[in-house]
Amino acid sequence: MRPMRDCTMTKTKMKPKCFECNAIADHNHHVIPRSKGGTKMLPLCSSCHGKVHDSKMISTSELTKAALAKLKARGVKLGAPIKNNSVKIQLFLKYRSQGKTIKQISELTGVSTGSVCRLLKVATHNAMLGELLKDAYSTYYAKANHD
Repeated sequence: MRPMRDCTMTKTKMKPKCFECNAIADHNHHVIPRSKGGTKMLPLCSSCHGKVHDSKMISTSELTKAALAKLKARGVKLGAPIKNNSVKIQLFLKYRSQGKTIKQISELTGVSTGSVCRLLKVATHNAMLGELLKDAYSTYYAKANHD
């Protein structure tokens, strides 16, 4: 943003005031568009700048959130695709069973130590979940066959 004229002095720094309403200005509005050769600007606050353009000035994050919500509503899958890391996990588990440290596994495979830790946690979690499900099914079937 270019420096603005017509500023109000504060204790810490100069803050430009809106040409129209005297609020703190955060936009330099070109009276004649730069594409048409305009060079003169007026300091305007977001509200007044939005009135000039006949729209509400919305922050980039609000626009991004709205666009992502529309895509999601249309069924577009967002984010990075899920990778199948089962081969890596099996290799990491093999190295762990051989007594290798996370750092050694990282150096051997070229995968960051953070990713090695994360994938080993996933493997441990899945193994624990598998054991819980196995126990639950065996208990269920034992009761079903007993009754």
